[in-house]
Amino acid sequence: MAYIAYCLISAGYAVFVAVAAVASNGYRDLVHRGSWLHVGEGWALVAALLAAVAWARHEIGTSDVDYTSVAPQGALPGPLIGYWMLVPPAIASLIVMAITTIVRSIPRTDKR
Repeated sequence: MAYIAYCLISAGYAVFVAVAAVASNGYRDLVHRGSWLHVGEGWALVAALLAAVAWARHEIGTSDVDYTSVAPQGALPGPLIGYWMLVPPAIASLIVMAITTIVRSIPRTDKR
């Protein structure tokens, strides 16, 4: 149940950013106050999250442990926990950074 809430929180954040990008001039102004360097830093964090997800998935795939029988015993290995904990924010951050990049690339109509 807690994992479902965790996934919903991650998805809710992505939806919040999408709605803010469409409906809020203040949010768009905030994005435009940042430089392209800030956008690059955001994409670097997304790349780090996706690399961690890929590493965890690789560790799960190359491990000799049969994970189907591990869950009932309660001794989940680190890569499996890491994979499932990193997937929701990795997907949400990918969506958020795509939206941020699009908002940043649209020129402002009012030059302040």
